[in-house]
Amino acid sequence: MLKFRLIKKKNIFDYIKLLSITFPQTKKFNYLYLEWLYFNNPKGTVVGFDAFDKDVLVGHYSLIPSEVLIKGVKTKSLLSLNTAVHPDFRNKGLFTKLANLSIKQAYKVGYEII
Repeated sequence: MLKFRLIKKKNIFDYIKLLSITFPQTKKFNYLYLEWLYFNNPKGTVVGFDAFDKDVLVGHYSLIPSEVLIKGVKTKSLLSLNTAVHPDFRNKGLFTKLANLSIKQAYKVGYEII
């Protein structure tokens, strides 16, 4: 049975592994990159959920804080980025479940646009 949890800094190495499996053509996923993007971003901390099968990360959905101008007004927004589902868990609705949990959390904590 899958367990869904908010993204946490202690799981960065799990994110690196899953993102590297999902996107083998890129080498950008490393500790310093994800630490800054998710937890040291000047616009705020990442919003998103993970899916675990036992203690193994099998799904990840992240929304990155940003800011946009709408009619001259700064608006808190999020960019959907770094979504990954392990190949063994695809085509089971996991992406949609993670997206829905993440979007619900985003609005709950005050973001207006994704």
